[in-house]
Amino acid sequence: MAQYTVESLKQEPLCALHMPDDLINLLEPVNEHSSEEQVTSFPQLTKDQLENLQTRLEQQRARDLGDEDSASNLTCRTCHTQFDASDREGHRKHFATDWHRYNIKRKLDLNQAPVTLQEFEALLENLSESLSGSESESEETATAPDEDDVSNLIDKQLDLNDSEPSEQKPILTALQKKYSALVWYGVPSISKSLQIGVYGHLAPNRDALSDLQRPRANRLWSIIMIGGGHFAAGVIDVKQSARNPLDMSGKAVKMIAHKTFHRYTTRRKQGGAQSANDNAKGAANSAGAQIRRYNELKLQQEVREVLGQWKQHLIDSEFIFVHAPSNNRKVLFNYEDAVLNPRDNSRIKSVPFPTRRPTLNEIRRVFIELVSAKVIEIDYAAVESARQKALEKEAKARQQLEKSRMKKMTAHTESDHPPEISPELEKLLTLTKQGKEQLLLGHIRKHESTLLPSVRGTLSDVMVDDARRQPTLLHIASSLGHAQVVDMLIRDLDADPTIANDLNKTAYDVAKGKEVRTVFRRCMCDLPDRWAWRDAAHVPTPMTREAELEQIEKDRQRQAREEERRLKIENERRAREEARLAKEESERQQRKQEQRDKQRASAPLKSTTRTLGGSRATSTEMSMASMTPEARMRLEREMRARAAEERMRRLQQQ
Repeated sequence: MAQYTVESLKQEPLCALHMPDDLINLLEPVNEHSSEEQVTSFPQLTKDQLENLQTRLEQQRARDLGDEDSASNLTCRTCHTQFDASDREGHRKHFATDWHRYNIKRKLDLNQAPVTLQEFEALLENLSESLSGSESESEETATAPDEDDVSNLIDKQLDLNDSEPSEQKPILTALQKKYSALVWYGVPSISKSLQIGVYGHLAPNRDALSDLQRPRANRLWSIIMIGGGHFAAGVIDVKQSARNPLDMSGKAVKMIAHKTFHRYTTRRKQGGAQSANDNAKGAANSAGAQIRRYNELKLQQEVREVLGQWKQHLIDSEFIFVHAPSNNRKVLFNYEDAVLNPRDNSRIKSVPFPTRRPTLNEIRRVFIELVSAKVIEIDYAAVESARQKALEKEAKARQQLEKSRMKKMTAHTESDHPPEISPELEKLLTLTKQGKEQLLLGHIRKHESTLLPSVRGTLSDVMVDDARRQPTLLHIASSLGHAQVVDMLIRDLDADPTIANDLNKTAYDVAKGKEVRTVFRRCMCDLPDRWAWRDAAHVPTPMTREAELEQIEKDRQRQAREEERRLKIENERRAREEARLAKEESERQQRKQEQRDKQRASAPLKSTTRTLGGSRATSTEMSMASMTPEARMRLEREMRARAAEERMRRLQQQ
């Protein structure tokens, strides 16, 4: 037997396909689950599937016990009842009764022992009494007619379980959540803190892990990934890929077939497939939407063609790992002549960890991650500390939830008899929100004994809906940008600017705009000893009248410069536009002139007419009189060239 140490196991990569038998024999499951507990992780099954599953389980248990008679008897081990051999019809109908379905759900959802028929009927009576006493809930709740009683019983029991102390629930640490898809084994003979993890899709128990080591003549795994318009798939020769357990690089993964392609199907900068957007908001008519719909159909067609070509490879594959989130599953499953059967849970597995964009390199990485065993050392003190923190966090959350519920109940009770607000308080808030400082000051002076405590202190929940964020009139006026009201409240009415809300924000912190903040800084300059402006009111620096005037002058100059810059940019734009229009007009006139010159040059040269003096003048001479100098020069050159050609022709004839 080889000598293993923690350092040697952590330093060298450990392959789940080449794990020594002597090391496997040392492994002990950390949390060994029974078969009944593992059933709870299955998805919810239909009534027929539950019936067939229960029948197969009962027959298998009887065969394991060597009781062939019991295997042929008509029994229901879930409900602990037995039927006559001739009563097959009653045995079959039993699996459709509410009693049997309740025991199945009780076992799968609650992991509790079944109840007898009498106990089930008593539960139904108690349920009907509790439902009849709550008319408001019964009017708003609607369940399926064939599962009313069973679903209500299960929901009621789940609510009772949720109200039980949190110590009865399993608390997962961060490490356990991260590696929840792994099956962990301890190696106490080497170290009590050492644990080795293997993905449960490959080996859910130690026997399966041992079976994974057995050599096979032809061992194929298939990995299929699709998402975001990207598709990547590969059929891996496991025997050739894992010959050297220490070589876990991507180059060591040998594929007998692979395919990758991409189609534009997702909405750029918005995410999501076009079909999902159409289902949610209706079909869009843009060109991009039509292209994406077409590409979705092409992608589906191409993927199914690849699966059809690989049909024999997929049939021969020991495992088929599929990553197809959301609507991408319909591309691979549940179509006519589909190659993959989603109910083949023994071979078709999901990829049990996060993946990146489907590519060929990602297929290799997924395979390497699947066959890599994880070796870690557990600090049990840290785990227990994390568990205690999780318990404390859950207890605190439960207390806050109970406090919130009590607060809602109290608010609901108080809303039935809301306290009356005096007209003076209501008018005070209205004038503050409207920013009418003179009317507000007169109203406060008129009712000083009633309103001054509210002006100088905090408001109550009765007066303001959001008193947690705006506890004072100063907060309200500052947040709405009423600078004159803020100035009046501080100088004339002695309002306190140091009061903070539940978020530790004073009236200065919630001020809207520079003008309101300037009022606080001027008050800090004029009334420096009245309040702790810097520390309590959060006003950074005072501002004198001269500094304020200087700032106003700077703002005026800045606005003037901005206006001048804007006018300059506008004038330059107009100049460029006028130059462009002038250039276009000049080019248009030039094209017209060239067109007229071309028409004149193409007129007959030898046609003549008689002038007033009796002499004959050619049409060319008449037209040359109205030509521009440039056009006349071109015409004369043309005439001289023709005359030269005529002379040459005559000389050749002689």
